Amino acid sequence: MRYPKGSIVLSDSLDVPALRKVYQAGHVTAWQLYRGLNPIYDESKWKSFVRRLRILSERHFLIRLVVDGMSAPVFALGDEGARSLQARLPTLIEAGPRDSHRGNRDHVWHDVELFELQLKLRQSGVVSSWLYEPEIRADNELTNFGYAKDYDAIVTFRCGQKSGKVALEYERCPKSTKQYRRIADTLNRETKVASVVYLVCNVQMESFLLNGLRGSRRQVYVCQAHRFAENPTEATLVDVAQQVQHRLADCLS
Repeated sequence: MRYPKGSIVLSDSLDVPALRKVYQAGHVTAWQLYRGLNPIYDESKWKSFVRRLRILSERHFLIRLVVDGMSAPVFALGDEGARSLQARLPTLIEAGPRDSHRGNRDHVWHDVELFELQLKLRQSGVVSSWLYEPEIRADNELTNFGYAKDYDAIVTFRCGQKSGKVALEYERCPKSTKQYRRIADTLNRETKVASVVYLVCNVQMESFLLNGLRGSRRQVYVCQAHRFAENPTEATLVDVAQQVQHRLADCLS
């Protein structure tokens, strides 16, 4: 990749995939981004990748954030990055909806932890496809074939001979009981996916959601995120309506 004096020339094979992945993730560390784009580690490629991220952030294609408690800086899509993607990709690319979340500590942690979950699930071999929240939001706002909710992801899982599309939510922090009642009503209007899986950070959140979402008539399951990431096919998913334990294969239609 060459950078003429006073300008930057993006590489369609290196820079654009990185910018798109940051857009999809919302917030991501350099190491996560590298792993998401490169299945095999190469030291020279990693060093070159870090240098490229530095240049992209200096030129406002990326925003580099330092967040208290995180061991590494995180990156979000900058205004120049959004404009570049708009000219190169057929799908809608907007930085605006993310603006209110830039620097929001809870939202940054949510995005980074969710991306790490995705990496682990992909490594386990159970993920066939992953539709990210910004892409879901674009469908919901601009088309007539959207989902009932702006889910964190729509994931096609494969488990043995079974495969199915699932709406995935990562619940890092609790909402109010009133909010969960409204969410349950929203889930009841869902028609595009048969199952919704909520991944939570601890047993207290698991118990809270099992109670808060009990008004849902859809197939809604709750599971602790670390258990699901460690062994997605054998982790226990609890049915909100019946309070019965299931496995991932049971949630796939």
